[in-house]
Amino acid sequence: MSKWSVRKVKTFLGNEGHGFNAELCRDGRPVAYVIDSAQGGEYEYQWYDHGAPRVDIRGINYENQVHMYKGTPEERLFVEAANVQTYVSECGERETQSKDADIVMGELVDAWESNRKFKRLSKTRTLFRLKGDEPESWRAIKAPFHQKVVAHIREKYADKLETVYDPAVGL
Repeated sequence: MSKWSVRKVKTFLGNEGHGFNAELCRDGRPVAYVIDSAQGGEYEYQWYDHGAPRVDIRGINYENQVHMYKGTPEERLFVEAANVQTYVSECGERETQSKDADIVMGELVDAWESNRKFKRLSKTRTLFRLKGDEPESWRAIKAPFHQKVVAHIREKYADKLETVYDPAVGL
């Protein structure tokens, strides 16, 4: 299975909230330039293999219905990887739906931003989570990340410790 990531991310504030420009990568190799113009609507994908012969793509729309269209081979790989992931819809009846490419792309950019923030914070703090903490909450000790600090946290919290953020590894 391919590992998807983003790089060269630039974020900005637009008319409809935050937008971004980013390069989408598969297994570390750039495959598309993606733009969220923050004007509302779908993301714009500029696939680097746009000259390749078109292939059939099985996409999922916002109503969780299958639709077929033609696209590039890299686009098909990303759309299919996105469609196998699911989430629980918060609109109307709570139902499980397949994610589309835009949802997964947004999650990749969010993870990239979180990693950037955490790496900056870990220069002066060591971040960690205890079992039972809220999903997005992190605790901090005012000391830069170091194995001695990690050992102190492990000793102090023992079985209660869930994870320690390592800036070399990321989230």
